[in-house]
Amino acid sequence: MEKSSRQLRTELKEIWPKLRHIWLFDRNFSIPTVDELKGILKEINNYKVANVGLQDLYNIGDVWDCDDFSVLATGFVRINWKLKENRLPIPFGRAMGNEFRGMPILHSLNICVTQEGIYFVDYDDGGRIWKASPENDNIFYVSI
Repeated sequence: MEKSSRQLRTELKEIWPKLRHIWLFDRNFSIPTVDELKGILKEINNYKVANVGLQDLYNIGDVWDCDDFSVLATGFVRINWKLKENRLPIPFGRAMGNEFRGMPILHSLNICVTQEGIYFVDYDDGGRIWKASPENDNIFYVSI
C-alpha cells in the first residue's frame, strides 16, 4: 500500500487538527502493517553504535535521551526498510509533544503511519508501541 505526503498530512490533521509543524520529506510512502513495523523494530535492536547495542542505550541521561534516540531510530528504520526490495520510504520519523498515554510530559519519540493507523514507538519506555489517541496524546511536531 502507498500513500502520498498529502494523504499522510490529512491523516495526521484528522487526529490533531491544531498540528502545524508537519515535515514530510518524501512525496510518496510505502505504508507498513503494524506487524511489519514490529519486525523492523526487532531487527534494528541488532545494530551496534560504537560497539553498544541499541537496546542498551535506553535513556542514559543527556547522552542518550529521548531526542537522540528518536533521531537514531528514525535513520535505522527508514534505511532498513528501503534496503528491503528497494521500497519507497516508510512513514516513520519523530514526534514531539507534551502528553503521551494521558501523562503530561515534554517528550520526543518515534511515530509511524501504518495500515492500521498511527502508532508511537517509545524507546525511553523499553520500546513500547501504542496506537495514537487524540484524547491521550498531544503532539506539536512531526518529522517523517
